[in-house]
Amino acid sequence: MAAEWKDDDLNRHHRKRTTEDAGCLEDILENCDHPPRIHSGVMWQGEYYSRSLVPLTRYRRKYRARKIKLEKGALPGEKYPPAIYHVDDKLVVTITDTDEDAIITCYHEHFGHPHTRPTRPGECLLRYDEYLEKGKDSNMISEFKELHRR
Repeated sequence: MAAEWKDDDLNRHHRKRTTEDAGCLEDILENCDHPPRIHSGVMWQGEYYSRSLVPLTRYRRKYRARKIKLEKGALPGEKYPPAIYHVDDKLVVTITDTDEDAIITCYHEHFGHPHTRPTRPGECLLRYDEYLEKGKDSNMISEFKELHRR
């Protein structure tokens, strides 16, 4: 069974990606081959849903890990539950539960910096690999297990 969104999670995460991260995934959508956009402007929920499924089958990195929560209100050292991270060549990350039944979130990784236009896929993945190594070295990422690398 393929991972799926729960309706309330899809609604909440789509809203976040089109407000707090406005323009980020829209830029990725306009610079990729799946699916082509038929309009400009705010990303529709259906576009977000479709794009979130791409890393599940076209991932370049897939790993299991726990990460430290960085958002406001998190306790020092508080971690997310273990999850599976699927990362495509544009650094779109879809996170699922460990059974890969439910999608938890989907976002474009830009390492805590403002979004910029994507660079070449190979460069993106090298930068992501560096991010993982630094995260493991600093204990921001724990229980890491690489599941697949393409």
